[in-house]
Amino acid sequence: MPRTEHIYPSCALAQPVTPPTGPPADPTSYKGRRSGLANGFSAILNAPVVALPAFVLVVWMGAGERLAEITLSLVFATAWPLLGLVILSRLGVTSDVYVADRRERVIPFIVATSGYLLGGAALWSIHASTPVLILMLTYAGNTVSFLILSLRWKPSVHACGVTGPASALTFLFGFPGLWFLVLLPPVAWARIRLGAHTWREVYAGALVTVPLTFFQFAAYSKLI
Repeated sequence: MPRTEHIYPSCALAQPVTPPTGPPADPTSYKGRRSGLANGFSAILNAPVVALPAFVLVVWMGAGERLAEITLSLVFATAWPLLGLVILSRLGVTSDVYVADRRERVIPFIVATSGYLLGGAALWSIHASTPVLILMLTYAGNTVSFLILSLRWKPSVHACGVTGPASALTFLFGFPGLWFLVLLPPVAWARIRLGAHTWREVYAGALVTVPLTFFQFAAYSKLI
């Protein structure tokens, strides 16, 4: 099956939702409704969840086996990292499913990276379109990069999960791809509202993704 030649960047992995400090807000109060909305944004716009529509768009523009490529993307780019978080929490490896403690990020990141690499191998085995394969490998590279950054800091993977696909779609479609960035303000607000990140951590997660992914795509395009 021929490989398409369009390439572009993206990003990857679940970002923890840290519950707000202090007594729980009354869900009927204005503050409670805002906290509930923030949790909703954090769940719906989690990086593995946002990855799925990005992969679907990439696959749809390619020349490979669409059903097989979408299925593999769903399994390894979305289900694998999310299921990994649940299992690690149940086993007590992490204190909660949201991995609120920065020091507990290493193992979940390793689990997610293994899924992206297995996904890349599976896509390669079915001769998937080149952009889809590179996208999966870039998710692995970005996850490893954020693992290293998380040893000393806590950049927002939620923000990375938005700007990565936005960069990918812009690379492929031009200006219309920037519409994906409409997801960034609610993500940034939710992460800060929940006390999961500072503005600097959100900005860092959003900004570091762009050059990182472009570099990887440029490298992979010469190798694949």
